[in-house]
Amino acid sequence: MSHLRNIDDRGRCGKVLDDGVLGYVHVVREMTGPMPNRDGPDRPERRGGLSVFVTNQGSSSILTVGGEIDMDTAPSLRDRLDMLTEWGRGDVFVDMSEVTFCGSTGLAVLVAAFEALRTQARVLRVVNPSIPVERLLRLVRLEHLLSAT
Repeated sequence: MSHLRNIDDRGRCGKVLDDGVLGYVHVVREMTGPMPNRDGPDRPERRGGLSVFVTNQGSSSILTVGGEIDMDTAPSLRDRLDMLTEWGRGDVFVDMSEVTFCGSTGLAVLVAAFEALRTQARVLRVVNPSIPVERLLRLVRLEHLLSAT
């Protein structure tokens, strides 16, 4: 049995299962308006915002990220990756299929998490990279290091 509950006054929610908290949802900025032609006309658009959701699957964690990763939103991503590095178990897969922008700050957060997990004999992999993320990883020649594809 699962349900959502507020974790704190900063807008975070956790999906709670019988064995504890499964993940957190954190919206950094408001999400409004329609998203152009992605899975239906009623889907919200992320205008300068970031959504982050963590789920545990077996011994691995999946971090689903959507929106823009820039100087304003990267600290939220860093917080979630730090949480997974410190408290998680197993490898971390970052699903970036809904990321519309990833700047150098976001890339630095991913590389720092990759290095921190590597010291623990764990792995960070970017899965389902959006076109902007894929271009960035290729540009800086990190697609083979970070990407699972």
